[in-house]
Amino acid sequence: MREINGKTYIEEAPHDMKELLEIIEVLRSPDGCSWDREQTHESLKKCFMDETEEVMQAIDHQDDENLCEELGDVLLQVLLHAEIAKERGAFTFEDVVQGLSEKLIRRHPHVFGNVKRPETPEESLALWKEVKKKEKEKKKNDRLRNNLRSIREHRKKRQGIRKQISENGRRRIKSRKQKKSHGKSGFHGEEIPIPRFFQTEENRAV
Repeated sequence: MREINGKTYIEEAPHDMKELLEIIEVLRSPDGCSWDREQTHESLKKCFMDETEEVMQAIDHQDDENLCEELGDVLLQVLLHAEIAKERGAFTFEDVVQGLSEKLIRRHPHVFGNVKRPETPEESLALWKEVKKKEKEKKKNDRLRNNLRSIREHRKKRQGIRKQISENGRRRIKSRKQKKSHGKSGFHGEEIPIPRFFQTEENRAV
């Protein structure tokens, strides 16, 4: 028996997925394992490839016991990547499961939908590829729409900034003109009287 974060784990007892996720979270915590804690998506790439290769070797050797263990090691890689992504606020393991479930349903319309059931494995694979192609086209179109929306929003923002700059410029020009106008007149904008010895018959009448 082992106690981690106040919870007792019995090595011989069956474990579920929730508990496995908790174990991964503990390993990545400050009180966990220093090696697990320092891993990143990039640093785990080689580990993922090595574990996948070991799965292939177990299949080639028809070694079920080793295959079971190596599949667990591959699952560990998936869980570590999901935990790292969760820490970054990118996605969670639940998001991975949700995405996979939805994908499997979408790509098996002959099982979960009203599409005619293919008669051969080749036809099933062709249907899978057809649905996959449509999904990629939809993603591409959605990405283009999002990019266009971002461009429009950026352009609108720039236009607003230009308008504000233009308005500020007009205000400054108007303010300068008013200052110049005040400089030519009295202290309060009143016209400065002409001294008497400079006055002519014309401006005396005024």
